[in-house]
Amino acid sequence: MLVLMGVISLLLAISVPSMVSIAPVRKSALYEVKGFLEYARAEAVARDREVYIAFADRNFPGRHAPFRTYAAFATVGETREGLIRSQEIAQISEWRTLPEGTVFVGGDEFEVVEEARLQTVIDSTFTREFLVRGENGTRSAQLPFLLFSPSGRVLVPSYFNADSLHVGIAEGYFDREISDMPVLTAKRPGINSSGEYAQAECLALEYYTGRSRAITD
Repeated sequence: MLVLMGVISLLLAISVPSMVSIAPVRKSALYEVKGFLEYARAEAVARDREVYIAFADRNFPGRHAPFRTYAAFATVGETREGLIRSQEIAQISEWRTLPEGTVFVGGDEFEVVEEARLQTVIDSTFTREFLVRGENGTRSAQLPFLLFSPSGRVLVPSYFNADSLHVGIAEGYFDREISDMPVLTAKRPGINSSGEYAQAECLALEYYTGRSRAITD
């Protein structure tokens, strides 16, 4: 019995850190976005169309919505190779918002080994105009996006030094009257450096399959 209890205690000691390392609010946001990515990928395959997911950055209207909002759009009409930013698109989902207390963040908020840099969709220089309907009517906003092909793979954005695209989510909020970037409310000291990093999680999307997996910090 003593040996059995010792083994159980050891297993619990190993497993508990991994179970508590992710806060409930971040876990909720992570799996909501993961489910949405799977939905968008499935829509691309079912419609045999390219499907965009637009992510709100500082160009998105509103005081609190930037860095917290996202939606899906599908191409309509004829497919025009090489003219991705000018393709005609139609919105296929409502604009969704991350759970209160979470925001999308860039790769600089993650600690990585050997001075590599984690690339997230918010960091992307690939942007295009998306229609946003708000209290003051409809307007367009130039936003970063990821693009699924009809086969379900990720077409855009791509990075020459990475085999995955990441979506980073951290604890924080956005208030345009305070800053034009997210305000992070939970940080931790770096393991291999003296810097501080966000208490954050990310989703990794494989380029060739479009499948996502959760990576916890």
